[in-house]
Amino acid sequence: MATILKITNKARTQELLITHMKKYKYKPVFVKKVDNILNQFCDINPEVVIIDEMFLRFNALYWLVVYLCYSLL
Repeated sequence: MATILKITNKARTQELLITHMKKYKYKPVFVKKVDNILNQFCDINPEVVIIDEMFLRFNALYWLVVYLCYSLL
């Protein structure tokens, strides 16, 4: 099962994700990991991000990315 998120502006989404994480003082390696995950899924189709729940099921990044992406719609 996958969650499909429509991203209309990948650069803006990444900027907001990183700004949010820096604001709440996430470790830089964590910020980079989220950025890499977003890149990986956006590269498939820049308009749609498909997040495989099995890949991120037990990962807090899944919920952070889903929450922030949905908040941008």
